[in-house]
Amino acid sequence: MRIGFVATRIAGLDGVSLEINKWAEVLRRLGHEPFFCAGELGEYAQPGLEAPPFHFQDPEAVALHDEAFSGAEESRALYDAVAPAFEHILLEDETEAVEDFEALAQQQTSLGGFVTRLNAEMSDNKKGRKHTMLARARELGLAAFRNRPITFQGLERD
Repeated sequence: MRIGFVATRIAGLDGVSLEINKWAEVLRRLGHEPFFCAGELGEYAQPGLEAPPFHFQDPEAVALHDEAFSGAEESRALYDAVAPAFEHILLEDETEAVEDFEALAQQQTSLGGFVTRLNAEMSDNKKGRKHTMLARARELGLAAFRNRPITFQGLERD
């Protein structure tokens, strides 16, 4: 089975990177194929996709962080900034059958819990970019769970 690790950085000696490295080695021994996607990849995080915008020190990531944690009020600017990023994440086959998200939400599984939380958030936000972003997150999360190919485009920096 192919198993992906996604983080801001998988390099160096920080706790997250070391844990990912440890788990990847265990998974390899069990016959799985780990792959990595992060803003910075170390030598041990291969094969992988290094996507600089994922790094926590990326100027855009810093600005989003500051906007997200600047106050108690929900930020419209934050959703306007984050939502377009979902346009860069593509399912290789967008024509597969539409999932019954209500039925999935009834499952007593981690997938059911994931879909339930997103359904609730979407019902509170029926319009606009936040709703679109949540719907895409639900679709992409389900695609990853179903092991469908997902492609990241437009993550290169000039």
